[in-house]
Amino acid sequence: MDKLNNTYDVDKVCERCTFPKFFWHTNHTIFDVNINYMNEFIGMVSFSNKNKVQWWEQGTFTNDFWKLWDPVKFMENTNIMLFVTKKRKELIDKLIEKATKIYIENK
Repeated sequence: MDKLNNTYDVDKVCERCTFPKFFWHTNHTIFDVNINYMNEFIGMVSFSNKNKVQWWEQGTFTNDFWKLWDPVKFMENTNIMLFVTKKRKELIDKLIEKATKIYIENK
């Protein structure tokens, strides 16, 4: 389990994420925050004026980053599948939290 904890270290992954591009569009009604991991675009968070938040993954099935975080590949081992599912949710929640701070600063 130590190897899994190291592989799926949410804090370490978040430290390596950057938010290089954020912008308003669609007549200033939607604000997008792009997320990169080690210079590779992995996702985006969109905020609407109606306070809706939308998470978008980039290349879910083709991107090596998201392949690592895909719990389905562990269908034969329920404990690992549940562990990866939990870590994936933690990661996305943390990235949304960081993107939300950028959104608030640019309202």
